[in-house]
Amino acid sequence: MRENPAEHLKPYQFKPGQSGNPTGRPPEAPAELKNYTKKEIAEVMCRMMKMTVDELVRFSKRPEATALEMIIASVIRECMKKGDFHTLDKMLERVIGKVPQKTELTGNEGEPFFIPPAVFAPVRPSKAAEPEKPNDP
Repeated sequence: MRENPAEHLKPYQFKPGQSGNPTGRPPEAPAELKNYTKKEIAEVMCRMMKMTVDELVRFSKRPEATALEMIIASVIRECMKKGDFHTLDKMLERVIGKVPQKTELTGNEGEPFFIPPAVFAPVRPSKAAEPEKPNDP
């Protein structure tokens, strides 16, 4: 038996001065974006989703455009150019929420789904599983 059971892991340990996260912490959202409410973000997104790529470019280059408007416009514009509708869908889901999906269970030929009560009957332990009682002399 080995003296140290973790000896085989030595080559994989971090060396002194070596970081376990070389790329560092991911950047946080800019401070000016943290002040917006979910409703404000949703309104800007919905307004911009109706625009063409050229309209988005003009809109985001206005001098009075906010940081939120510029960021959302650039993300939508890039997604539209690349045809990346998955990213747009995820962005909308985060702000507006997922569209609820209705699931309906039916039996044969559309009849109501029925589960017999026997399926939900409690499971009783078998007599073989019960511990034996000592015999009293």
